[in-house]
Amino acid sequence: MTEIINQAAAQLTDAVSRILETDAEMVAGYSRVKARTISRYALLIGEAYAAGELSEEELRAEVEELDRMAERFVRNIRALAHTAIERVLAAVAETLRGLIGASALARGATPPELTLPRL
Repeated sequence: MTEIINQAAAQLTDAVSRILETDAEMVAGYSRVKARTISRYALLIGEAYAAGELSEEELRAEVEELDRMAERFVRNIRALAHTAIERVLAAVAETLRGLIGASALARGATPPELTLPRL
């Protein structure tokens, strides 16, 4: 029994690690690109203002747009994190249902179809 529990725990750990590592790489890549883009935009705003190409009113409008860009950036990161959590829950639930099925089958009982949780 202990060996089965250890195998199931290893499966869970592997699934969670694989998903989180993949999603962490995706979030990091997105973050780098988006942060670079927003930073470049901020520098361009400062340069345009310094060169007299933007009035103070136009500068304020550009800063408001920059704030909206930053807000979308943060919301997208939050959405990516939420997606990662959903994928982890699905992987854990699937592994646990498989363990229940294997345990029941090993004792001669056919388990019913167990659906994954709704997220």
